[in-house]
Order: sequence, then structure tokens, then C-alpha cells
Amino acid sequence: MPTLPTPDVESDLAALLAAALPSDLNNATGDAARNTWPGPVRPTSDVGCEVFVTEFSGTTSIDNDGRYRRMSVQITVRSPSNDYGAGIILARKVHDALDLHAAFTGASGAQYMEIRAQLSGPNPIGPDENDQHVFAEPFEVWFDG
Repeated sequence: MPTLPTPDVESDLAALLAAALPSDLNNATGDAARNTWPGPVRPTSDVGCEVFVTEFSGTTSIDNDGRYRRMSVQITVRSPSNDYGAGIILARKVHDALDLHAAFTGASGAQYMEIRAQLSGPNPIGPDENDQHVFAEPFEVWFDG
């Protein structure tokens, strides 16, 4: 069996979202596509809404027949302290863009089979230390392994 590329799930999903999200949901969000980042939540900024894609521990990584692997990721959306609405709208658009997403090839060359939301929608987790609104949702990502 040929060796498949090791996926960079964070970067692949961030690129997928950057292409799928509108560049200006409204004036408060800024450019959501440009403000989509792989990796953990970054320090507070003033660019409007931001999206972060982070791998985390979750379910077992290989299915029963060993062909497909799965990884858990958390999508975190942060919006300005004065705009809860922009954050929840963006978080819902992220959910809609990813949940049950069909097969695609990531920039890393990995073959993704499916993305599944683990919740029915984004979870408001409250303001951060700078009173910015934070929303999070876990996803399960299946890829050819």
C-alpha cells in the first residue's frame, strides 16, 4: 500500500474555511476569510472576528479496518466585545461549511473523506479575559490513512 501524505489538518481546514466563508459577513466581522488561522487561539487582536482551527485529543485515530483515520479538531470563533451577533453568525456559518462536508483533497495532499460536527451547532463559551465573545465546536475529520 502506498504511503499517503501526513495531513496538516489544521492548515487544510483553515484553508477550506477561508475559501468557504464570505469575506465580509458584515462590517463588524472584518474579513473572516483572511482572519482564519490554523493552530491555537492567538492573543487578542482588533481585526474583527477570527476563526481558529486546533487539533485536540479525541476518539481513537484508526477505524476497524485500518484504512481510514480520524482526528478531532476544535473550531473557535472570537468576536469583538461589542458584537456578540457577528460572532454567533460567523460560528454558525463555520458549522454549515464544515458539517458533513464531502470528500476533498487538502493543500497537504491528504485525502479527506468527511467532516462531522460533534454538536448541533456552535457553543457560546463566554467572554475571554478581554470581554471578547468566544464560540467553540468540535468536529471529527476522517481521512485516508
